[in-house]
Amino acid sequence: MLKAISFLPNKTKTIMTFTFDEEIILENPFALLRPLQTSDIDNSLSVATSDKDLLQFSPMPVYTRELLQQYIESALNERQRKTRYAFSIFDRTRNAFAGSSSFLNISNVDGRLEIGANWIGKEFQKTGLTETVDI
Repeated sequence: MLKAISFLPNKTKTIMTFTFDEEIILENPFALLRPLQTSDIDNSLSVATSDKDLLQFSPMPVYTRELLQQYIESALNERQRKTRYAFSIFDRTRNAFAGSSSFLNISNVDGRLEIGANWIGKEFQKTGLTETVDI
């Protein structure tokens, strides 16, 4: 269990406490997931813009610098509102930024979070990276 998430017993139910202020790092020998930040506009630009169809069914595509910036700013705003915690995915094998993943729709009151808003650049797909970063 992540140390940023704890569960507090209550007389009627268990309450989750997801800590948005903590810098969560998830890693293994193949990948590093760290909190998404503004500098990831430059870090992820080449992978995000290499395939216009990368997020073709998403309400927030990332195939231009401006769209990627909007995507990252939206994710950071959602973290401030305490509803989303987005990660940047770094492929240690290729020494390159590969995409993003998030905890979404976080509700401490309901003890719920979803995993989604995932995207990994085409050159990183089918390399085993997806399996190693399943959060």
